[in-house]
Amino acid sequence: MTSNFASLDKSKPCEESSSKDAYDNFVWKHILRQIFPRDSKHEWQRYLKSENLCGRAPVQSFIDASENEVKNICSRSGLYLYNNLCMSQKRMTIYEVHSTNNSVCTVESVKKITQFVIVACNKVRNQCRPVHFQEYSHQKPTKHPCISHV
Repeated sequence: MTSNFASLDKSKPCEESSSKDAYDNFVWKHILRQIFPRDSKHEWQRYLKSENLCGRAPVQSFIDASENEVKNICSRSGLYLYNNLCMSQKRMTIYEVHSTNNSVCTVESVKKITQFVIVACNKVRNQCRPVHFQEYSHQKPTKHPCISHV
């Protein structure tokens, strides 16, 4: 798999992605696509296993919003941050899931956070789409929409 965020320091939103699967991989790794009790470590363990996400990282971040809401961050609905990063204008619910990398895929803790969402935006299949989830640490966006920097 090709890294889609290796050159954040020199890219701009909506430049051509080196991977045609970059957006699909982002959705798979970061957008919750099943309904289950979010406060249950057991259900998180089941989710990680069913989505083949066990062992990916000791801490994984999942956005509890519709795919369209997240996709819209890379449009006029999002605010330009810098390089190819854009930020949501409203806070969204994020779950940080801490799990072991063993075959059991044990979920140790789940933390629910409400914050702005930052994503790297690249052109995938001729559309500007999120390809990387970036940690939010109180960055301040510009007042410009993301898409105006295409």
